[in-house]
Amino acid sequence: MKYIGSMSKIPGTNSVKLLKLHADTDVPGRWYLWRNVTEMISPPDVRDPNWSGWELRPGNNLLGIEIDGIGANNTKRYIDFKYFNVVYHGLRYGNAQTFADGPQNINYANTATDKMSPNYANAAAKMSRVFRITTSPEPIWRYEAWIALAQPGSWVEAVTTSPTDTVGVQFWGDQNDGWARVLVDGKEVWTGDTYGSDGMWPGNAFVNYLEITGLSFTNHTVRVEHMGKDGGGGGNHVSVFFFGWGKKK
Repeated sequence: MKYIGSMSKIPGTNSVKLLKLHADTDVPGRWYLWRNVTEMISPPDVRDPNWSGWELRPGNNLLGIEIDGIGANNTKRYIDFKYFNVVYHGLRYGNAQTFADGPQNINYANTATDKMSPNYANAAAKMSRVFRITTSPEPIWRYEAWIALAQPGSWVEAVTTSPTDTVGVQFWGDQNDGWARVLVDGKEVWTGDTYGSDGMWPGNAFVNYLEITGLSFTNHTVRVEHMGKDGGGGGNHVSVFFFGWGKKK
């Protein structure tokens, strides 16, 4: 039996929130999350293995999941977390190229070097090709390393060329930008507004890196979609600077 977890970072904290945990077959009984053999995190009082919303903090040293409360010989039954594939995803503020634990490699979202100045074109030529990047048909706005999805339904997709357990998307929205959706391997991991309103960046840009880690160590497909929803400034573009592969240790 496989168990799947999905966690999201809580903005402004070092915590994560467990979004959903489920088994690939029905598991009857009540599920409890245990920090250790004596301390239980608030139980989701349900008889369904799908539950969400429990906050986990770094250093919990989680023991596992208890099903039904009592196991053989009057002892609790646990499913150790080593049997879980827990995927973390969350926005990280700033340009991931400056993070100490940022991506090992990046590829610019714009693959049209004729739209780049020599500096960007030379930098792109030196990058390892860790993604194959494709887009929906035009109109796609292209400038230097950046692209902007300009029409509802437009998309950019990046497929890794070698296995990794971590991928990411560097957003760089301006005041003409709006809502985006991100999928990894066909499953939605994030939806949000990329409208630029941050005075810390030129043009009040929305500069955030969406990192998805804890994936199985294989090839992955990252897709960013234009949702056609105004971000508040009258526009709905979605601007992407680069895709990130791996994570520096």
